[in-house]
Amino acid sequence: MTSSHRFILTSILGVAAPLLIIVLVSIINITENQAKEQLEQSTSAWAKSLAKLSIPYLQQDENNAHDQLKEQLTQLITSPDISYIHIYKKLKNNHINYFSGFNKNAYFPSIPDKITSIELLSNIQHQQNYIEQIIKIEQNQVLYGYLYIQSSNKTLKRFISKLTFIAIAFLIASLLLLTMLAIIINKKINQPITTIIESVQTISQKKDFSQRIAKLPLSELDILARTINILLNRIESHIVKQNEIHHQALQKNNNLTEKVNARTDALKQSNQELLSTLEKLHQFQGHLVETEKMASLG
Repeated sequence: MTSSHRFILTSILGVAAPLLIIVLVSIINITENQAKEQLEQSTSAWAKSLAKLSIPYLQQDENNAHDQLKEQLTQLITSPDISYIHIYKKLKNNHINYFSGFNKNAYFPSIPDKITSIELLSNIQHQQNYIEQIIKIEQNQVLYGYLYIQSSNKTLKRFISKLTFIAIAFLIASLLLLTMLAIIINKKINQPITTIIESVQTISQKKDFSQRIAKLPLSELDILARTINILLNRIESHIVKQNEIHHQALQKNNNLTEKVNARTDALKQSNQELLSTLEKLHQFQGHLVETEKMASLG
């Protein structure tokens, strides 16, 4: 058997907690997917823009073209997410060589070229800490080379971590509020129930069925209280009738007792008169005997 407080608390939290968790997890997943999609779109947009920018430098045969392109990339790339850019040039013998590139800063050392992974990275690939992609650098259906781009997802991860922390805090706060709500509801329901129980116990102990339960704020419990009051009315009426019947029985018994006593007294008086008559008869009989004796002697 469980208490109403525990039942209400477990019912509210049992329904609300899983629902909140599902909603929050769904929001986090949707937000994470949107952020990933946005990072992918931003990475692809930068790749296309930088690929178009590098075409004039790839068309040049000057020795310092790759330095000029590197300087241009350093000036143009403002996104904090882009970590590496590689520009690969297609030679006349169809060989592909590293041409120029971009490193975010000194803390980002150079990485091996991705020439052997061109086909694999034609679509965006997600790694643990970054995403990467290789796109073609072409113009008028002429292929000049390839552009490799790597974008860090640390900002995305920090954002998801912060969002998860906020979601957990919101979940805890919601559960605390729901617990307080359950306590308030339990108190609102239990107070009238306690009133009914205490009233019934008082009536039962004192056997005073003239008492009545007062009006209660909750309609269902007030109906119960009125039903108990109706039962008390019937009990009180039954007790009054039983008392009346008992009083009438006592009255009849008293009347019968009086009649019996009167008859007993009458019988006693009759017996006394009979005894007195018998005594007189004995005296008269003795007198007759004496008279006969005297007559015989005479």
